[in-house]
Amino acid sequence: RRVHGGESQSLTHTPTMFWFAFAGLLFVLVIVCSLRGFSQDSNRDNQPVPSQIPERRRITLSANNIVLERLQGGSWSCSTSAPEIFSALSSTFDLFLIILVSTDEEETQALDALRRAGAFLPGCVDEVKCIFCSKPEGRVSIVRQLNPNIHVDDDGQVIHALKPHIRQVVFFVTSETRSPPPHNVTTITTLENLSVFALTE
Repeated sequence: RRVHGGESQSLTHTPTMFWFAFAGLLFVLVIVCSLRGFSQDSNRDNQPVPSQIPERRRITLSANNIVLERLQGGSWSCSTSAPEIFSALSSTFDLFLIILVSTDEEETQALDALRRAGAFLPGCVDEVKCIFCSKPEGRVSIVRQLNPNIHVDDDGQVIHALKPHIRQVVFFVTSETRSPPPHNVTTITTLENLSVFALTE
């Protein structure tokens, strides 16, 4: 078969064009793979580093008759030593206050008393960690949900109810205490005792 000159030239350059195209495709694949690897490395570098800080231990404190007192006439008073004790406890524990009230007005008055005493200053206790209930049974339920390492209470029945479930319960004996101290439970009589006890746990 006779082949024209123009066709001969096209067939002559076909292998060369193929290799150029192949080399170009290979170059593009190399660039794409490199960019993907860089992107993966960047994403890996930007991933949040898991925190190595252990979760803080938790302590719950029944505030009534221990740091808070309801006075005649309905007003509330907070112990002047409360901020110092709260600061000491908060340096070791995540501190929660559980406060027994009957009305919304009492809740406001209790918070105001704590605020006036300086209990919400930085390093003491967080106001959002003041939890209110209307009955001792509610306090038991709250403590069990929080599952603290230590719970401090002046109600012997609450202590008895929590003892099988909480790692350490502390019975705080006050002038208002009516029930006897439970057996095999740490007993304290002052906030200073509580601070020393908690910080040496």
